[in-house]
Amino acid sequence: MDAIIIVDPVFSVAKLKTAARDLGYEVICVFFLRLEKCESIWGTDKQKLLTDCTTTIVSDDLEEILREIEALQLTVKGSVAGHESGVELADQIAEKLNLFHNDIKLSTARRDKGEMRRVLKESNLTCPDFTTCTSLQQVMDFAGTHRFPLMMKTPKGAGTSQVFECSNRDHLTKHFREILSEKNLYGLSAKEVVLEEYIPGTEYIVNTFSDGVDVHVTDCWVYEKFSTAEHKNLYYNSITIPIDAPEMQGMIEYALKVAKVFGLTRGVAHLEIKDDPEKGPTLIEIGARLPGVRKPDLIEKFSNFKPFQSQIKVFLHEKVEIPKPVVFTKHCGVAYCTCLDHGRLKKINGIEEIKKLPSYVDHMLNLKEGQTLSTSTQVTLIPLIVLLAHENRDQLLEDLENAHSLFQIELE
Repeated sequence: MDAIIIVDPVFSVAKLKTAARDLGYEVICVFFLRLEKCESIWGTDKQKLLTDCTTTIVSDDLEEILREIEALQLTVKGSVAGHESGVELADQIAEKLNLFHNDIKLSTARRDKGEMRRVLKESNLTCPDFTTCTSLQQVMDFAGTHRFPLMMKTPKGAGTSQVFECSNRDHLTKHFREILSEKNLYGLSAKEVVLEEYIPGTEYIVNTFSDGVDVHVTDCWVYEKFSTAEHKNLYYNSITIPIDAPEMQGMIEYALKVAKVFGLTRGVAHLEIKDDPEKGPTLIEIGARLPGVRKPDLIEKFSNFKPFQSQIKVFLHEKVEIPKPVVFTKHCGVAYCTCLDHGRLKKINGIEEIKKLPSYVDHMLNLKEGQTLSTSTQVTLIPLIVLLAHENRDQLLEDLENAHSLFQIELE
């Protein structure tokens, strides 16, 4: 039987398993993390994690994974990354099995933020000035030649976990020690921190798809974020922007160059780019995988591009055709309904009213009564995420605001 490997098919990308099944393939699900850890991070359960898996391998050791794959006596035709945590491992498996994959020499740079910055600089693409630090002295040396705020990040995190906007030297000291002493979202320890200048300007998402020959832009979004006295850059909304919008042309030109520089000849890439008033388009991060927070569901439902099947097919075949152009039937948005308080949850209000909004598509509620809540400083801590879509952009924008105002929680 022909099979395809999917590494960490969790949360927003779980439908990759169904897409592979629909194409007639057995599905080998490789989980980089223990299933219990996956359940904890993404608020799911083991049954959902194993849905549509022919067989499951739980390991972060490449040689062990290859031995288990060989013992299955299945004909493996492709290896695909699901979540961000599976990007490097999917490349490594594909290389060892002589399957289609992106440039293996750049695999780490597509995942590690320090290596990512080095590739940008070497390619003469706009990049924040940065350094990687293993000592507090290196941190302070960089701070001595740059203006605050500064951004400090763990090299291989995700979902804004261990990403800090630092306004002074005390913040730098605190977060440097935190990153090196505490494990990241995936339970991994960092040996260095990435420290870089703050990039101002509006932040956009440009998602691309490499069909085996060319790179195409499939969809664009704008981020809306907010800050409080205690917390910076909290998610608020993300909203689609037409690919042909004038403000996106420079961003798109830059994104296509970045995708090629990072060796992406196959599959989806998720680029977060800021439009710096002085530098122009500047990469914040690139992910060689489908976007998160169920954006692929909205793309699948309201455009003529099918991200799940396309992502599977392109790692199986020489070339995959995608629509030209990609067209959306509705404007799409995601409302990140955050929590700014601490305490034990007593009651949730507003969900039924949100479901009646004209743009409502679906929602993810990541809490239950009696649960202890903390501030939504990362994606996995956001209590409610609402997916919305409407033919009328003004209606979509109104419903995004309504979703925020309707959602209320009572704490004990």
